[in-house]
Amino acid sequence: MNLFDSANYPNREPETIVAGDFISWKRDDFVSDYDPSSYALSYSARKDGAGSTTFSITASESSTSYFVEVGSSTTANSAVGDYRCQAYITRSSDS
Repeated sequence: MNLFDSANYPNREPETIVAGDFISWKRDDFVSDYDPSSYALSYSARKDGAGSTTFSITASESSTSYFVEVGSSTTANSAVGDYRCQAYITRSSDS
């Protein structure tokens, strides 16, 4: 199975991210309540114990899924540690 093909992305966020790895996932379950043509999916992550160490991820949309891809160069630059991640759905018409 080709894990670089978005059709094969896991349908949930990863539990562990290794610095320097490409990571990807999709969220099909949000589409029924939040049509990708009207909403955007993003994530914010904050390192435990280091409030200023944060990063954001924005998903791309299709008619059937929200796709998240984070390049290896992005994960390679992240500080080592435990992070807490939150997903946000934003309505495009008024943010």
